[in-house]
Amino acid sequence: MIQISLIVLSLCCLGLLLFKREKGKEFVNVYLINFVLQFFVLDLANEYLSGYQSKNDTYYIVAAISVSSFYILCIWMLGAIPSFKNTSRLALDSLLSAGYPFARYAICLWLAFRVYLYAKYGIRSFAYLDLFSQEGPQKSPLAYAETVLMGALLYLAYGAVMTLVIQAAIRGFRAISIFEWSLLILFFGFVLFGEAPLGVRRTIILYAMIYITALSTAGEMSWKVLRYSLVIGAIGIAFIGYYQSIRNNAADPQVFRLLSSGNISDVLSGLVAYVTPGPQLAGAHGFRSGGFDYLANCIRLVNQSGKIMGGSLLLFSFYKVIPASFSAGKSSLDIDAVVSKFFRVEDTDYAANILANLYVDIGVLGVALSPLLWWSIMYVMLAILSKAKSNGPLALSVSGMIFGMLGSVEGSLISLFVYARDIFIVLPIYYLIGLVLRRSRATATVHGSSESQNQPHRDLRAVSPDQSRRYQLRSRGPRTSK
Repeated sequence: MIQISLIVLSLCCLGLLLFKREKGKEFVNVYLINFVLQFFVLDLANEYLSGYQSKNDTYYIVAAISVSSFYILCIWMLGAIPSFKNTSRLALDSLLSAGYPFARYAICLWLAFRVYLYAKYGIRSFAYLDLFSQEGPQKSPLAYAETVLMGALLYLAYGAVMTLVIQAAIRGFRAISIFEWSLLILFFGFVLFGEAPLGVRRTIILYAMIYITALSTAGEMSWKVLRYSLVIGAIGIAFIGYYQSIRNNAADPQVFRLLSSGNISDVLSGLVAYVTPGPQLAGAHGFRSGGFDYLANCIRLVNQSGKIMGGSLLLFSFYKVIPASFSAGKSSLDIDAVVSKFFRVEDTDYAANILANLYVDIGVLGVALSPLLWWSIMYVMLAILSKAKSNGPLALSVSGMIFGMLGSVEGSLISLFVYARDIFIVLPIYYLIGLVLRRSRATATVHGSSESQNQPHRDLRAVSPDQSRRYQLRSRGPRTSK
């Protein structure tokens, strides 16, 4: 009965957020829809599909529902603050005005570096194969620099794709050129093969939420949005089933050998073998305790032990975000392992989240601090984006960080602080790059203007009627392709 009530509550929240088209709350809506969908609905769906039985009884499930509902309410209220809404509106305008013209170049840069990594390290350059690789690149300064550069370019690529998705939602499919659609297909192809720090399914679901929310805000017909939502939802459910049937194909030694061969014919055969559904490993469908169940588990641990971690988890999270080059012998423990060790429970593959992390660290106070922490970092990012009206690289890089924040439903304190750290490390670099590009364009424009002054002016009266109409059409409205 509790599960049914939770599903109904989740669907009601989805409907309320989706059809309440309020300017300035687009990013908050995306996050909350994503939170409700992945924290509640998908968690319960996985539980039923896998036959997993939670260790938490009714009391802790109800407590987790209450804490999560309070978190959602706080985010919703913080997102309604006028200054936040105004900053969010300006940020969205800046994303489309400054970010969109640079989007195709950003994806191309990321793709070029991906090709470089593949040429150097082979199939081991893909993130999802780290678990299976025993002969990967050593921890050399060059390998560390490549890792940092890959992360920086990922911010650009994720921000660029978000820009194209919003562009298509607000201005129609024809607002994106064929070349840009091709780049999107390539991007999602790489996502399918593991280039997804948020997880393959989570990444695609989040982009779908961004598209639907942008369409809902910009459109006038809610039924049109509902139709798109149903279609995208059906495709998403089908994709989840499909991905479950291929996700461990890379662990097959034969598939791995083909993908690593370097021979074009064998690599193509490996690609076909990877995307072909087939029987998976025995543990492939095992249920990993989701974010909601993990929260209930943390509430149970605190209640039964009568103790909290007293801020040590916050200190550990700050320690973990220190770049490896500045911290020799840095601990390899993850935040879940630290929690399990403190409470002396079995260390399993939990879906950590800031709500659960702060609850075990500082108790009930963490329930109020966690939404404020997420909102504060998001506010800073939106404020930076709103000022990047003529700096494409800066706009896209901070948009990539915003994308990560929107997907931090099952992200720990460490992942949250990584975005805060990179605001001060990565964004200044992209700001300088954008400044150089802007000045070079301005210089080229000045030279072009001086040259055009020496050229005879064209007599517009000699233009044919057809040409005249064509020029007039081009001068009206937004450009539909680049």
